[in-house]
Amino acid sequence: MRSERTTEALGYYLPNGHPDFGKIHNNIGIVHAAKDQRALARQELETALQLLQALHSNQPHPDIATCISNIGSLCRQLKDYDTAKDLQKQALEIRIQTLPLTHIDIAMSFHNLGI
Repeated sequence: MRSERTTEALGYYLPNGHPDFGKIHNNIGIVHAAKDQRALARQELETALQLLQALHSNQPHPDIATCISNIGSLCRQLKDYDTAKDLQKQALEIRIQTLPLTHIDIAMSFHNLGI
């Protein structure tokens, strides 16, 4: 699979645990979601979340919020509205903790929640 080859190639250039790995998996997940490859999207987004949580020692971080929000958006596409809402709330809480209240990502979280 192309995404596996991409991350394998990046492993050659980036040290293990590099912060870009989480972001790369997140972006690959978004691409899969856009192509209606939702199972692959979920897998990549979950991998991204695990990498980002490990990188940030499970402490709140905007990148973690972005990944959680993307998983929430995928759940919304799958019509799993309760999970989507819970994940979007979680992303909002992290963003409020880690970003200035005027940050655009907080506004996006409110938008994703329909507020």
